[in-house]
Amino acid sequence: MDTTPEKGELSVEKARQAASHPNWMRANVKEASGCSFLPVVVTPAVRMRRTAGPHAQGFYYWRYVDFVNFTDFALGIIRELR
Repeated sequence: MDTTPEKGELSVEKARQAASHPNWMRANVKEASGCSFLPVVVTPAVRMRRTAGPHAQGFYYWRYVDFVNFTDFALGIIRELR
């Protein structure tokens, strides 16, 4: 998870890391060959720095608050199914 403050902006470093992670996995983890990846940045930031823009096409964005709400809901369903 990105630790950017909520009023902060997603940095170019985080954007680059997220966009290139699938390539790193394929190059360094033999079990990852042949896998498809869907990189997602979970962050409280609602903006990104202009320099991060070119890397933003390589990943999806999930706002931290929405992610927490989703996981609370999903875990509630799993608990009910048990």
